[in-house]
Amino acid sequence: MKRTVILSIIICLFTVTLAHANATRIATFMIQDLIDDPVNIAAFPNQISLFPNYLWGDISRTDPEDFGIILAPSDKIGAFSVWQSNQSVPRGFNVGYGRQIFNFDVGISGMYLEDYQHFGIGLGRTFFSKRIDLSFLMNDATNDQWFKINEHLFVRKGDFILAERYSYTKYQEPYGYDRHVITPFIQRLILNEGFVYIAAEFVIQQGDIETDYTDVFAGLELPLNRTFILRLGIVENFNQDFVPVGYQIQPGIGMKIREFGIDFLFNKGRLSDQRNPLLNSVGLDLNFGRF
Repeated sequence: MKRTVILSIIICLFTVTLAHANATRIATFMIQDLIDDPVNIAAFPNQISLFPNYLWGDISRTDPEDFGIILAPSDKIGAFSVWQSNQSVPRGFNVGYGRQIFNFDVGISGMYLEDYQHFGIGLGRTFFSKRIDLSFLMNDATNDQWFKINEHLFVRKGDFILAERYSYTKYQEPYGYDRHVITPFIQRLILNEGFVYIAAEFVIQQGDIETDYTDVFAGLELPLNRTFILRLGIVENFNQDFVPVGYQIQPGIGMKIREFGIDFLFNKGRLSDQRNPLLNSVGLDLNFGRF
């Protein structure tokens, strides 16, 4: 009963984020793990237990395919996950486990290959209208050695979600430098599980690479009816002097049929050249825990 109450609080806190679960949806927003989604377990392994019995996968024109599954036999046992991210090099399988212990969401994940090791551990806690997540990630591979610390705080105020994310990455190979990323984020809930958002990402790098820059994001997820969902992500890039150097607009659309979802990421290059493919990726997901 206690576990059910806590999950209900989490669902109320992030009600708009549980509609879909795949990398195609997240790629439309271009803001990584600030929009809550099961694919974010790669950054926060402790969230594995928050999304029990989910299945997702993506077919991409530009990136390798990815897929994942989270199985939660019972609250006492916890949740198990296996996924293959389109960012994993080489193409190995990540294995993770998450469980709630004394009101804390605890998770661990890893991938071990002969020339590639990746490890992650996370801890999270929900306090009524607030949630905080912490994680530590480590990567050990040829020309790709680093460790990373992530912190993520959500606060809900009525129809608004105020959040901030901080990450610190220590790169050791092939270049040695420190990377700090600070991201304030505001999300407004609208209509039926829809939302709009705005965020700014400040990147500070010190060491062999010392290029600082800022990205400003905006976007929306708008349910058109019970089946179709319109998505749009926009980002404008600024250099260290805060001079605009470029921008991107990423449109997408989704369909939801009961607990099954399918999402499409459009190729914006099609607007300027009709020879370009219409889609960049297609994502599928299924919440089989609600049947």
